[in-house]
Amino acid sequence: HWDLVNGKIISKTEITHNGRIKDFIILPNQQILISAAEDNSIHVYDLETLKLIQSLNYDISFEKLLTLNDSTKILAFSDKGNVRVFQVEPKALNFVHNAILDYGGIYDGALLNKTDQVLFVSNNYTLHYYNPISNLLEDSISLPPHYYWSVQSSFDGKKSFLSTSDGYLITIDNYTKKITSKVKYHNGALVRMVASKNGNLLATASEDYQSKLIDISKGTVIKEYRNHASWIESVALSKIGGLMSVT
Repeated sequence: HWDLVNGKIISKTEITHNGRIKDFIILPNQQILISAAEDNSIHVYDLETLKLIQSLNYDISFEKLLTLNDSTKILAFSDKGNVRVFQVEPKALNFVHNAILDYGGIYDGALLNKTDQVLFVSNNYTLHYYNPISNLLEDSISLPPHYYWSVQSSFDGKKSFLSTSDGYLITIDNYTKKITSKVKYHNGALVRMVASKNGNLLATASEDYQSKLIDISKGTVIKEYRNHASWIESVALSKIGGLMSVT
């Protein structure tokens, strides 16, 4: 856990997976932390004690975890084109349904704010607009040939942000479906990013051993966090306390 103001590590906790953690999310209202790892498991932890509450094991690993607006459902995306939907219960996840999306491997997904759509990037250079409730693909955009790692929506839902393996952040207008900017922020893959709830900030995680805090409107770097011993898989902005966590 990092203090965003001082740029210092506050605490470090080991999570009990038998492989690299691919993504995690925090649900403050339910007081749980949910993580997915390359050991094909999804774990649920008590947020206060970080004790393991539930372990779900599968024959594939999941690259991305996503919560819908009301925080009652969790989507898990795999790199095999598989999406699993879970219902969030008190201190547990219950499986709802599974969807196989024949659009190539899925590397990341994000809720398109102000809509019921989910954005996800597939390895056939396409950004998809997917409705998890109806299980329908509602739109798609062809992208330049990059290896895409992460996708994020702006708070107002007007823009989408994509990251690439060579450290670029690409901005797309969700109405015109056009690329509006392309800026290089890292000297390695921009693995993950997350936008703040007020829509002003974007936190990044990279394989260049750095995470950054970016002012979205100005496109400027506010803070850089360099004290990592290896490349960073995931990043999250806390809803309270102004903390950023990385693994």
